[in-house]
Order: sequence, then structure tokens, then C-alpha cells
Amino acid sequence: MRKRELIILALVLAFCAPLVFGFGGPAPEEPQTPPPQDQGNQGGNGAALYPALVDNFEDGDITKDPTWWKFDNVVLRVEKAAKLTGGDPVVEDEAGEYCLKITGAAKNWYVGGFGAYVAKDTTGYSAVTVDVWGSGKNSGKMKIELYDDDNGNMQIEQDKNFQPTNDDRFIYQFDVNWSGWKRIKIPLSNFKDDNPGVGNDKLDAEAANGSGGLIQIQFIIIASSQTGSVNMALDNIELTN
Repeated sequence: MRKRELIILALVLAFCAPLVFGFGGPAPEEPQTPPPQDQGNQGGNGAALYPALVDNFEDGDITKDPTWWKFDNVVLRVEKAAKLTGGDPVVEDEAGEYCLKITGAAKNWYVGGFGAYVAKDTTGYSAVTVDVWGSGKNSGKMKIELYDDDNGNMQIEQDKNFQPTNDDRFIYQFDVNWSGWKRIKIPLSNFKDDNPGVGNDKLDAEAANGSGGLIQIQFIIIASSQTGSVNMALDNIELTN
């Protein structure tokens, strides 16, 4: 074969090889198919297939997956769950290896709070479930805040007082007045609109049309007395039926 024909053949092979074997490049930054819980965990009848976990603290780290922020006097520490005993034996057994210990001193009843960006689709779920360990009748009070991304931009805009300006915030508060572990199941219908006139005043946190759904969850911790302190623990935060 003449030299000119060899050059032409080499050029043809160089052009066609990528079409046959595929172009190289970095791996996708995100999975092509999101995990089921990011799609709402829907079954054929619209019901969720299994709980959507927010956090069970089993990685022993509150700085990732999700990243928890805290503010004011609340003290957070990932604790060995075996150190916290009593209460419902089923809940105690399901605490796993780690849980989140919550302590802190109050200033005019208020201790502080913590929260995380979660971006969960609540479609098919009807309740929030949390496992809470109490140290007795004066363990403290816990308020759960759910932030619903109503304006579909994957964030919560706030004013200078940290109040949401475009999205709903729904709340539920309860006393932690027991010793040991207890599972608290709160129907979503029991959460009350904390900022009427902002958002659409409905807890309809669907991750659709650009919305992050249940974009953020936050816990506010309050003492049982004006100058007291709190002593409790949290585990297995989930969306359930």
C-alpha cells in the first residue's frame, strides 16, 4: 500500500474511533437516577414506600449528610446511644450506635436551636417521627419547624430577624417530661402555620417545578424554667406514614 493511501486510512480511523468507542470525560457529578427518597418514594397508590430519613447520626458527624448548624446557647454533641438508657425498649434498641445529645443553659426560657437543609419531598408521607431521650420531667421543650419552599427557588429568604419572607414555616412544640427513650409521631396536619400571609399557607412541600419541597428543618430548644437548663437527646428523624 502506498504512503498516501496509508495516511488517508489513518485519518479515517482517527475520526471514526470516538464514534465507535465513545468520547472520554469526567464521571457525572450526580447519579443519572436519583435515589428513591429524592423522588418522593412513591408507590403505585401514591403512598410512600418507606420512611424518608433526615438523619440518624450513625455517621457520628453533624457537619455533613446533612450539615447541621446551631445558634445561641444550645450545645450539641454526638453521643454513644448506649450511654442513654431507659424508656421504650424498642426505641432504645433502635437508637443504634449514635444519637445527638442536646444540652444548654436558658436565658429567659430560651436556650437556642439547630437546623439543616434537607430538601425532601413530603408527597406520600403524613407525619414526622423523632426519637427523643429525656432526663426527667424538667428535660426541656422542643419545637420543630418545617420550612416549605413555596416560591420554588431552593432556598429560604429571610428578613433581618430571620423570619421567612416568601415561604411557609410550620411548627409543632412538645414538652420533654419523661425519662428514657420515647418515639414521637407528629401528623403533618398537626403542624401550625407560624407565618400566615407568607407563602401559600399550606404545608404542601412537594419537590416539583423547581421547589425544594421541605427545604429546611429546624429545632428550637426551650428550658422548663426561666433560668434552667435542658438535657435531652434526639435520634431517627424521619418522614413516615
